[in-house]
Amino acid sequence: MARPSSTIVVVGGSVPPAVLPALDRLPNVRAASLSGDEAPPARELIARSSLAYLVHDADPLAAVAKAWAAYFDDGAPYGTVEVAVEAALASLRRGDALLPDYFLVLDAAELPQIERHWWFGVLATASPGRVIPVEPDAASVQRALSRLPDGRWWPDPPEEWLRGLGRAVPDRVGLGLGDAGLGDAGLGDGGARRCGKLNSGNQFTTVNRPPDRPPARPPPLMTTPSSPPQPPLRGAP
Repeated sequence: MARPSSTIVVVGGSVPPAVLPALDRLPNVRAASLSGDEAPPARELIARSSLAYLVHDADPLAAVAKAWAAYFDDGAPYGTVEVAVEAALASLRRGDALLPDYFLVLDAAELPQIERHWWFGVLATASPGRVIPVEPDAASVQRALSRLPDGRWWPDPPEEWLRGLGRAVPDRVGLGLGDAGLGDAGLGDGGARRCGKLNSGNQFTTVNRPPDRPPARPPPLMTTPSSPPQPPLRGAP
């Protein structure tokens, strides 16, 4: 599946139910939860996308994150991560899922430590500036959308990166990356700087996207709510 022109943003962490409906009222944002039983697959939402921003909660690496946490934190059997990685790669190859342009991690300070290691160690190591901690409310997410930084794209192709996750030890991943490392990511302004929020004198300017990527800088966010909200999504019968 070809990537759409929309900037794709996945919200993770602890996402209050009111956040996505609030974002969906913005004129150039399509936001929807894909976690319900009647929600369509992510590929359907992406294929229909024509607005500047597409925001959803269907993390294409969620099963990998769960397996990685289970392996290192709960003693899951050897091979747990590898099985999840191969399933994720197959989904990416089929076009059933796409890596987003950005992950916004809500209420990161309250997440279990192993999850913070995943978001701000594993993922931020792969692409500093594309994993951003955000307060868990619609206004904060809207501000984050309006300030999305430039940054290098995810490792492409993703096979080598993802297949190496079984060796990404939580207490060590991200070390040696300076401001892109784990540090206190998600724990206030220091974490925001380390994970790529635009701050004075701290913009990410290196861009390395595949040829079919949208323009380097995300489009302007329109902040005047549209009315009425867009209709809810439903999966095919």
